[in-house]
Amino acid sequence: MTLRINKNLQTSELAQKFKSQNRIHIANFIQQQDAYKLIDYVKSISEWNLSLNSAEKHFDVTHEHRKSVQPDFYQQLTASVGRDAIEGFQYFFENYAVYDAYYNNKCPEPLARMFEFLNSEPFIACMREITGLNNIQFADAQLTKYAKGHFLTEHDDNVAGKNRLIAYVLNLSPVWRAEWGGLLMFHGHNNHIEQAFTPAFNSLNLFAVPQRHSVSQVASYVTASRYSVTGWLRAGSDPRK
Repeated sequence: MTLRINKNLQTSELAQKFKSQNRIHIANFIQQQDAYKLIDYVKSISEWNLSLNSAEKHFDVTHEHRKSVQPDFYQQLTASVGRDAIEGFQYFFENYAVYDAYYNNKCPEPLARMFEFLNSEPFIACMREITGLNNIQFADAQLTKYAKGHFLTEHDDNVAGKNRLIAYVLNLSPVWRAEWGGLLMFHGHNNHIEQAFTPAFNSLNLFAVPQRHSVSQVASYVTASRYSVTGWLRAGSDPRK
């Protein structure tokens, strides 16, 4: 798996745009053929975790566990997280923890090459230039899959001790419509949405941490899934090295 940054990116122009809003949507970030190879592999993955929270506790329901439970398990779980989302912070989507798998020597080779790209000198240098943050040192990463009913409510990504500077989302769904949901939405004053990014294929979203945002629920009628590589560009040394 070879990933290469689109050589036609105008990084100086992107830097000016990022500076004005502390966020940016970059179209065609990696070379198009590389993006298609990546999504072809991602779609072949079967062992996704179901990622959710209960209050401040995070849970990953493994693929194997989901196969072993009663048929009504998913319906009950969906109803429970829906109730919790009414007033609190809640997320509900599928993920593949690339960062953990890489350092546990359990990462398939295509995803290992992807992770190494995200931590390569060309990628880190590009991120520093666009964001103006020269203290970016490394990236963590996970794959996310939002199917119908999945969502992420309002939060700001600021976690003590994680040294998160920039959140990133590399979108990988070849076909997606705004009305399907799954939009990355930035929250302003008086409960208004200041801006929203549709997960266009091969686009890279960057935004400064902290910044209030959410991912809108994927509509119940949608049969496709919203795939992406997500994570944070972080300061300091990688604690797993």
